[in-house]
Amino acid sequence: MSGINTEQGDGLNIELNLVPFIDLLSSLTLFLLISAVWIQVAAIPTKTESQGRKVASQVVIPEKRLSVHITRGGYRLTYEGEAQNVGITKANLQTAAQRMLKRQIKQAAVTADGSVEYGLVVRTVDALKETGFERVALSAN
Repeated sequence: MSGINTEQGDGLNIELNLVPFIDLLSSLTLFLLISAVWIQVAAIPTKTESQGRKVASQVVIPEKRLSVHITRGGYRLTYEGEAQNVGITKANLQTAAQRMLKRQIKQAAVTADGSVEYGLVVRTVDALKETGFERVALSAN
């Protein structure tokens, strides 16, 4: 029998093969590191403005903001009560958004119906950033 020393009778001498165990731990460590990196890459950075503190001495003047609501049928752009419906293509959205930039509107808030795919929401945010909006926010309303 290999691995067992029976001539002296002192006890068993068993050799353990640790290579598969080390391979398993290396694979798990590698998987953990890669998945942690992808979680950070796929995250959308967010920032809260107030962080729960009351601002007493500062008067905050709200900036002009364009509201973009996404439905399955198209985009609905609203600014100070004025609404405009455009088709669901990126070119239509960017053309309408460029008109808003001429009015010195630099902020936009994006909302969507529950039936709209998340990918379309992300593409909408990207299209608004490409058009020239400085601040684009996702709204849960």
